Amino acid sequence: MNEHWYKEAYVDRIAWILENSHELSLSAYELAVLLQIEYLNRKHDSLSLQVLAACLNDDSSKIDEICTRLRAKGFLEIQIDDSGVNYITDGVFLPKTQLLEETKDIYGLFEREFKRPLSHNEIDKLNDWLTRMDVQYLMYALREAILYNKVQFSYIDRILNQWLKDHISIEDIIHGKR
Repeated sequence: MNEHWYKEAYVDRIAWILENSHELSLSAYELAVLLQIEYLNRKHDSLSLQVLAACLNDDSSKIDEICTRLRAKGFLEIQIDDSGVNYITDGVFLPKTQLLEETKDIYGLFEREFKRPLSHNEIDKLNDWLTRMDVQYLMYALREAILYNKVQFSYIDRILNQWLKDHISIEDIIHGKR
């Protein structure tokens, strides 16, 4: 089977999500946000927290919280490039083991998101963080920095230090309780 079967033109991604929703362990609201993102992506419409909030008749802070939970579960990736902000839901279609393998290389993940090789000081900073916390914290902090378009080590460092100070667990981050 094609490794990226979910990208084929004949695949109805929305129908697949609905048919497999029981296996995804999503709340009804997470499912609604995910489906709305898929729908807007299919139409190639502009997508932002404000657009999602308008479509779902809710405030953007609630949508932001849901997107954070979807990102923490690996179902949503937010990338910023020259064309703007892209909401990518490919993680929904990946087996959990494949998803974990793709996020294993934290150095490569940071380099991809920073769109450049890391400096020696940045690698040292990553190593320092890894001695103090689990790699998942780094991935979630990076994702939060991407969401707020502040992809800088100083911003990520503030996020991580605040989480340490507040004794935030991975479960708290996943469930949006931070």
